[in-house]
Formats: sequence, C-alpha cells, structure tokens
Amino acid sequence: MMDSGVDEFPMIDPKYIDEALKIVKGENTMIMFHAEMDSANDSCCTNVGGESNKKEKHEHEHNHEEKLKSTDPRAYTSFLESRPDSFEKNAISHIIACLEKQPTTPVHIVHLASQEAIPMIQKAKFEKNLPLSVETCFHYLTIKSEDIPDGATQFKCCPPIRTDENRKQLWSALKDGTITSVVSDHSPCVPELKGLDKGDFFQAWGGITSVGLGLPLLYTEGSTNFKVDLVDIAKWCCENTAAQVGLGHQKGKIAPGYDADFAIFDDNTDYEIANARTYFKNKLTAHSGKKMKGRVIETILRGNSIYAFGKGVSDVPMGKLILEPRQN
Repeated sequence: MMDSGVDEFPMIDPKYIDEALKIVKGENTMIMFHAEMDSANDSCCTNVGGESNKKEKHEHEHNHEEKLKSTDPRAYTSFLESRPDSFEKNAISHIIACLEKQPTTPVHIVHLASQEAIPMIQKAKFEKNLPLSVETCFHYLTIKSEDIPDGATQFKCCPPIRTDENRKQLWSALKDGTITSVVSDHSPCVPELKGLDKGDFFQAWGGITSVGLGLPLLYTEGSTNFKVDLVDIAKWCCENTAAQVGLGHQKGKIAPGYDADFAIFDDNTDYEIANARTYFKNKLTAHSGKKMKGRVIETILRGNSIYAFGKGVSDVPMGKLILEPRQN
C-alpha cells in the first residue's frame, strides 16, 4: 500500500481493495497485505479534495525527500524514522474499513511489526468478528532496534525492526491470540545487495534470512523470557499456518491421516549462530552471533529424512508441489 521500489509489486489503494474483495466474494481464497501506507497517499485513495489534495501530497513528498537528504543513511535511527509506526496503523485501518464493508473474504496482514496497530486489530477480530488474521516474524520477536549498529544493513527489512518495548508487546499479542502465526518472511539476496561496505540503509536490499532458524529462535527467546513452550510454537508455526492456507486437514499437526512432517529437537544444547555454518547459499543473516538454546537434530518430511545435524540436507529432492483442492 506504498511504493515498494519493485516494479512487480505496484502500490494499491483502498479503492483497489474494495474491487478485489468484490471479485473474490464467495471464492475459497484469502487476500494478504503488506500493510504500510504513508498518510500522504490517503489523498490519492479518495475523491475528496481533488487538486488541493494532490498538491498537498506533492508537498509532503518533497518535504520528506528533503528531510531524508539531511539524515545519516548509515544510522539505523534514520531508517526507522523513515518508516514510522503510523505507516502500519494507517494501512491496517484502511484494510479494516474495506473489510467492514465486505466481511466475507478472509484477509491476512503479513509481517506485523508495530505494537500501535494491535488495539485496532483486536477490536476488528474480537469485537466486530471480522475475518482478519495477522502474522509477525522471527526477527520482530527476537531483535530490538536498540541493538542494531549503524551501517549494519543485514538488519534492514520492511516494516523495520522496532524497539524492545514494541517487541514485548508483539509477544503479548501473540500469546493472547491477536497475532495468530509466526513466519520467516525469508528474503535472501547476494551479500553485495546488502551493501555492507557502504552501510546505507536506504540503498540496501530489504530482507532478513532466517529459514531453518525459526524454531531455535522462538524457543530460546520464548522459553527464557515469555513462558512459551514447544506446544505454543507448534501452534503458531505449524497448526495455524496450515489452516490459514487451506491445508489444515493434511499438515500442521502429528495425527492419523496427516503428513508425517516433524522435527527432532534437542532442547538441552547451547550454541551460537554463525553465518559460515548456515545452509544459506548466501551466508549472511541478522541472527549471526546470537546464542541459541535448542537445536534441530533431524527434519522429517512425509516420513522421509531430509536433514540431519552433522550430515546436512538430503541430496535427493523430496518436495511435492501442493495443488488444489484445499479446504476452507
């Protein structure tokens, strides 16, 4: 709901959302949103104000660009200020307003990062009973902005990683059911695109690599500070995510008739994440150097071992393309 900087992902507005909800009404589907929206874009989403709103929007963009020119692009605080909480609040408020008019198709907010949007989400879900679900990410739950050094562009992602207090509120919203799932939002790139030599947060590729790290990250932080256990994590990362995409009848739990997908997890081992030891093609992650409690010893996919600690991943591809039909 704002310029992504990538041509394949053009910006949309509430009018577009209204039309999309009309088109998919009655279909077995879900619409998902990256929810950030500059308030200056509100004027282009309505017919109120006409040319005066366009002028105001242009002036806002000009002032914003001038302000960015005077900021230190290596300072993480500069990047954080460029994508404030208000962007997420504004986008989500518009999404909820659209959903209130057509509350028939499930809508999902991807990678929520701001605590300030939590009250409106709670009201929409629990008071108005709108079909709204929300996810957050491993990095928003385990990293705080206060710890991000200037120039450390491996931490850049959108929405940005926010304060420690914000992080704690996301955990609370996860535990009370406001946030229903935790995902990686894995966004890899070659190290050159992160521009570590310049450390410019505004020019660097946005995204954090964390596939394969989620279980130990959540277990370490959750069990240490938030009274979270493996049953909670399985619900957020397996059961709820499977149900969300229409595969709750096949995946997400260990039960008769379900795919035998599970991990063997040693919760008594301690170690440190290191870039060089990751299984990423491009070995760069914001989690490098973090001390972990618990390690995945083996991963089983439909009854087949596809990873074992000390051996690595299977040489034989065992993935299976998931096609329709899926269930509501």
